[in-house]
Amino acid sequence: MPSCYFTCTSWVVESPEDHARLMAQARRGAAIIGAKPVLSPLTGRFQAPESWLPVEERVADLDAAFSHDLLWPVRGGHGAIHLLPALLARRETRAPLLIGYSDVTVLHAVWRARGWGETWYGAVTAVEQAGRAADTISALAQGRGYQRQAGIDPGVRVLNPGRAEGPLVVGCLAVLAWLVGTAAARPFAGCILAIEDVELTPFMADYALHQLYYAGLLAGVAGLVGGG
Repeated sequence: MPSCYFTCTSWVVESPEDHARLMAQARRGAAIIGAKPVLSPLTGRFQAPESWLPVEERVADLDAAFSHDLLWPVRGGHGAIHLLPALLARRETRAPLLIGYSDVTVLHAVWRARGWGETWYGAVTAVEQAGRAADTISALAQGRGYQRQAGIDPGVRVLNPGRAEGPLVVGCLAVLAWLVGTAAARPFAGCILAIEDVELTPFMADYALHQLYYAGLLAGVAGLVGGG
């Protein structure tokens, strides 16, 4: 059975009660994908909400993470950017299959830049794996893939009809824009880029898209999908 490492690459676990809830969800998530859950010692380091552990501790924890088959951060938020130099300097030619979203976009970008293989852009452990989210990740784990049904999302609007094919790259729009100028930023030419964000004002979304565009990263993109 593959092992899945749960750790704090971004925001921390806040309290014993928070820990109990997150770890129960981690075990449920691991069961859905058929993996053995392994909890990082960092998940037992409680701090104030929306804070992060020292960079040195999180970097050292990466050594343990890379010995497992999957890596699933417990929270997004902020803090993964601090790990960028250490991750880019690692010598591995392969890495654990990464699961997560939001601030975990930083790690997805590094995996792509390093050629570390496929990643799954899905909910962090703090978000309960149920309903369509659970169905999706279960289908991926079983190698069945996932197809969106039009009836599920009746609010979807097609702005530019057509057909597009290419590798699917997914990320938080704001984080992708913040990565411009770093070694983790890579062009999306030939890819279908799916972007998401939460509570992003229209002008902030416009700014982030133009930042990616003027940096040349959107040149030749095969398709663009957006959502919240």
